[in-house]
Amino acid sequence: PFTEGSDGHTYGEAVVSMLLTHSGQNSLFCIENVATKQCSSELPDGMPDADAMVAAIQETLGTTSVDEIRYLELHGTATPMGDMTEMDAVTEVYGESTSLYLGCSKGSYGNVFEANTLLECLKCYYVMKRKVVPGSTNFETLNPHLDWKESYRYGSQTVTMNEPIHYSAINGYAFEGTVGHVLLSFDDTRDAEDALKRKDVVHESLL
Repeated sequence: PFTEGSDGHTYGEAVVSMLLTHSGQNSLFCIENVATKQCSSELPDGMPDADAMVAAIQETLGTTSVDEIRYLELHGTATPMGDMTEMDAVTEVYGESTSLYLGCSKGSYGNVFEANTLLECLKCYYVMKRKVVPGSTNFETLNPHLDWKESYRYGSQTVTMNEPIHYSAINGYAFEGTVGHVLLSFDDTRDAEDALKRKDVVHESLL
């Protein structure tokens, strides 16, 4: 995805299971907000709608400043029009954010359809927890036709950050024309994985 000459992604398989709670205690991460929109019916099947993406991103972020979001997991259709449309929407909302790291997992495991966002939630969790942004598999040269801000950081090399990451986001698109955005947060003082290692008291369903 987002590389010059890309012509689509492959299909993959995945099984992801998550337990949702209301308390936020001893949790891996918190889902702060989610918004979905529907693309224009005038567009052909499989063609994302930048206006719908912008609306979903704006509704999801709400009053959260884009400068607080350190990592954004992109959908990445790996097609010239799909990648261009997604980046048009991202740059319209996130603008010239100087702290935004970008990633896309489809180069690693392909398109796993309904499991995409759950896998991406887990990836965002480990990005926030470990402060490490994995490089994008099979990325070579950035597509020159994309509206890509110089301050955006994306590539094949894994990056380790010194500063904490408290917020990340996921941009998604379904073939049927639904687009969505998810805002996640991480608090290392309530991290379930660390709690298990410390043998703290956690909910029995996490054991």
